[in-house]
Amino acid sequence: MRISEASAPLLALAALSCERFILRTSESSADVRTGVAVAMDSAAAAISRRDPAGALGGAPTDSTVVYVSDGYVMRGAEAPAELSRFYRGLTDLEFRWMRREIQPVTQEAAVATAWAAIAWKDSAGVLGRDSAVFTLVYRRTAGSWRMITAQKTTLPR
Repeated sequence: MRISEASAPLLALAALSCERFILRTSESSADVRTGVAVAMDSAAAAISRRDPAGALGGAPTDSTVVYVSDGYVMRGAEAPAELSRFYRGLTDLEFRWMRREIQPVTQEAAVATAWAAIAWKDSAGVLGRDSAVFTLVYRRTAGSWRMITAQKTTLPR
């Protein structure tokens, strides 16, 4: 199933457009940004380790769309297996956030736009390198920040 690149972050944009949900206190906003940044750093480390569960950051494991990669849709129930297959084809993977903008929506939700540098070596020894921009939606559940959905667009070289 393919969806347009513009459709993936619609939920996030709709939430941001509702002024009544935007946090008003800088202290709460800073706490949200810090918590989401920690969750994003944890996911980046898991991606570099080729750890599907960690890369998904606690995303739903049902039929919910949890990741859209350049138009390819992954649902929660299938994403761990799909990422495992992808990671098995690699012998090395480095994933680093280069820049991120985290927008708190409430004290329990945030949207992040982030740019990443990605380098890998596949099982044939071929090296690859990309950069991509992500839109990620996070929700705090039981005190921890969990990714709800993410969308990635590979940037032109």
